[in-house]
Amino acid sequence: MNGIVLSTLRELASSGAVRSYTLTGQVGGYTLAVRYGMAHQVLIAKRGEPRLFAKVETAFDLLRSLGVGSVEVIIAGYEAKPRAYRKGRPAALKALDAIQRGLEGNERWGQKYRCGCFIGFRTKASIAASCPEHMRDKLGTAMPLIEPTEKAQIPLKMPRRRSSRSVSAS
Repeated sequence: MNGIVLSTLRELASSGAVRSYTLTGQVGGYTLAVRYGMAHQVLIAKRGEPRLFAKVETAFDLLRSLGVGSVEVIIAGYEAKPRAYRKGRPAALKALDAIQRGLEGNERWGQKYRCGCFIGFRTKASIAASCPEHMRDKLGTAMPLIEPTEKAQIPLKMPRRRSSRSVSAS
């Protein structure tokens, strides 16, 4: 199975030489295979590997632009690509840090114990050396807690979504 570039596929589709289009499921997306004449080729990207469509709708949009009326979709091998872990927003973390620093002297503290309990205390000095219920030792250091009213005061700026397509009235 060889590869075909998009410009060649456009020429073949406009001339009507393509007999069939097949979207095949892969890990992370779909690949497009075309059959014309006696050849069976996969659409390749600029770097030479098969073009992987993350969403089937993206492949459908490309096929629609080529004037394709039908396509075979094989979903048997499709597996969603695992999402990468995304760290928190830096501006929100800075605001949270500022609130925690502003609570000094009037904080509430929490302590995690080896038994799994997490207990809150009024001051850092009042933290018990062991869990009052299970008599297990502390696990790690104490952490300042933030009251729910103060959490609501964190200024969060949500990024605006930019649409990739413009919608026009016809």
